Amino acid sequence: MSEPTERPWFVGADTASAVLLDAAHRQAHLGEYALAVALAEELLDLDPENADALLLVADAAPRYGHGEVGVLAARSAAALGAEPGAALAAALYAAGQGTDALTAADDCLARGRDVARSHAVRALSLELLGRIAEADEALARAHALRPEAYPLPFAVAEDAWDGHLLRAIAGLDLHEQAGLRHWEISFHPAPTPEVLMRATPPLPPSSMSSLVQGEDGRPRCQLYTRNLTRGCPSEEGVVERITEALRDELEWLADEAG
Repeated sequence: MSEPTERPWFVGADTASAVLLDAAHRQAHLGEYALAVALAEELLDLDPENADALLLVADAAPRYGHGEVGVLAARSAAALGAEPGAALAAALYAAGQGTDALTAADDCLARGRDVARSHAVRALSLELLGRIAEADEALARAHALRPEAYPLPFAVAEDAWDGHLLRAIAGLDLHEQAGLRHWEISFHPAPTPEVLMRATPPLPPSSMSSLVQGEDGRPRCQLYTRNLTRGCPSEEGVVERITEALRDELEWLADEAG
């Protein structure tokens, strides 16, 4: 009687895809967006036309600063007949493409898709384009639909920012304060697309609290009030964010000089 022949064990392509997709969704749910995208891209190596994986990348990649990757994934999913919804608008915004993001968000709203998120992305896109009053209206609509997901920014009076800046500087140590002595510091609602596009890939607009430039030897620091107040619970929290933003920019300049 012959010995039974051992057969190699393997996982079928469909099973492997399902396992990877489930793992990617789990990581995205935990906020581990880079890992979620890595798992989805591993799936796409097996199945380049997996629309679910493309939609996951479209949603997750912009959340850790890779808007252009999200745009490509959303458009690839749409070409396969899938509906990216507000993910395309969010990716375009993260890539610094404010006008295109606004158009995509308006398209979603016209079709009744992802309504709350579309209003929120519309608000961000309008911020990027300098249309602040309209941005406030769009954010109020998103907040009314999903207040826990889209909180209103902490309200700071225009004439209070200079005082907050002085308090923030007082929170730095003496060496850091000395480093700011010749800085020109100004407040702006949000970074402009032109500022974002100076970097490759473009800088992520919603995570930028500040930007320092010093081409002529005199550092100019812009502080972005919309991002400083977004999701912030208190005035003290805003001051702390300014302190951290200034500290980050001082460290960046020191690294550049070193």
